[in-house]
Amino acid sequence: MTTEAAAELIEQQPERWLKALERAHKENVEIVQINVTGAWVANSGTKPGMGYQLELRNGTLTCSCAASNWDGLCKHKARWMERHGLLASV
Repeated sequence: MTTEAAAELIEQQPERWLKALERAHKENVEIVQINVTGAWVANSGTKPGMGYQLELRNGTLTCSCAASNWDGLCKHKARWMERHGLLASV
């Protein structure tokens, strides 16, 4: 995801992205990269033992969680963007 694409996403709904990031921190959501495949995975903040795949394809960041599939915004994506310096830390 380019810096410009992330900025555009965040600019559309800045309060929602910051709230998603706050939830991610509160629920101890962590993002890890699998060394063999390069895939990114986030743990669920509410379902112990559950993980969600984050994928960057053609400049678009996707997440396999229900929230992301519903409207494209989720705490896992917010945490990924924070980790990559695209969303300010809370």
